[in-house]
Amino acid sequence: LGFTINLSNIIISKPINYNEQRMSEINDMLLEFEKDNGERPDIIVIMSEGLADFTKVEGLEFSQDPMPKFREIGAKGMIGEVYVPVLGGKTANAEFEFLTGYNIKHLPEGSVPYQQHIKNDIFSLARLLNEEGYSSTAIHNNIGEFWNRNKVYDFMGFDRFIDIEEFEDPFFFGSWMSDKDMMDKIIEVLEEENEDSQFIFAVTVQNHAPYYIPAGLDEIYVEGELSDEDREMLQRYLTGVKVSDDDLYYLYEYLKDREKPAIICVFGDHLPGGFEMYRTHPYYVNMKAGTSRKDLFATPYLIWANYKEEPKVMDLGANALPGALLDYADTKVDGFF
Repeated sequence: LGFTINLSNIIISKPINYNEQRMSEINDMLLEFEKDNGERPDIIVIMSEGLADFTKVEGLEFSQDPMPKFREIGAKGMIGEVYVPVLGGKTANAEFEFLTGYNIKHLPEGSVPYQQHIKNDIFSLARLLNEEGYSSTAIHNNIGEFWNRNKVYDFMGFDRFIDIEEFEDPFFFGSWMSDKDMMDKIIEVLEEENEDSQFIFAVTVQNHAPYYIPAGLDEIYVEGELSDEDREMLQRYLTGVKVSDDDLYYLYEYLKDREKPAIICVFGDHLPGGFEMYRTHPYYVNMKAGTSRKDLFATPYLIWANYKEEPKVMDLGANALPGALLDYADTKVDGFF
């Protein structure tokens, strides 16, 4: 039954006025937007599992800010909200929008391109940067088969893919490997002898449901109109986010002291899954009763470079984030992005 239902997601209708001449005209227009200020920094992108900012939810109070260092780093660079196409799951669709610049809404509802549509080489940020002399590495500290990444990354032009098999003696938050292990692996890749600039795309898993607090951590407490189940789950989740925040700062301090230019982009793939409050809490109920559901699809992001300080605040879609990253980096901005 599942196979039969999925057949409808494979068929993509041809858009109106889609022809070779029209696409050539659009391409000529896009070329006018290309620019290059000459920088070729190492580019590190971290798509952080379930990263969300619940401090903006009216009516909730927290014993401490779960992500103060994220805000500190972002204040020195570019910060805002990124609008992703999914809620509580389907990480691969947010990842697809970022890496390709394509928008998932142009595909049949329910599609997961990683499973149904990417069966050969495809345009991507990795392929674009490879053409500029970068070496590209994808890292995911889970199994390579998850969302077909072991195949899709090759089609996207990544030079290599590091999965869970290449992590030695990692620490686990319940079922999921820690962000600290991911930061160590990113540093390990950056310290390899490599004359090329590097593009690293890392996908974390630490704050994936079910949420777990290792012994010895100070738990973050939450007050507000929540069910007991949501409260306990949110406290476990936020405590994990605080640990991730500290781990991000560890990578930031490494890059801050590094001589080679580097830029980092961190964003959440979607709001964390499993919470009843998306349907019951007054903040979300009132939001859905209004004209916008955007907060259900808004996650925080930051862009920071160790060679410039140019504070900027901007909200944008996941498929527009790579263009903003390249622009802030003062490197080549492709017309498509």
